[in-house]
Amino acid sequence: MSRPELSYRELATILAALRLWQRTDNRAHIEESVIATDCETMLALDNDEIDALCERLNA
Repeated sequence: MSRPELSYRELATILAALRLWQRTDNRAHIEESVIATDCETMLALDNDEIDALCERLNA
């Protein structure tokens, strides 16, 4: 699968959304939780995994 190119604005928005998800009680956000877990077929990323993802996206 090829990686989509992101604009700087798109990347900044994704990083902001990840940090918001990280610092809120993500179980309280039902619609977003469904997306993050693919309808509960997998676990959502935990805070350490979000940190690692943000680092990778910033690289």
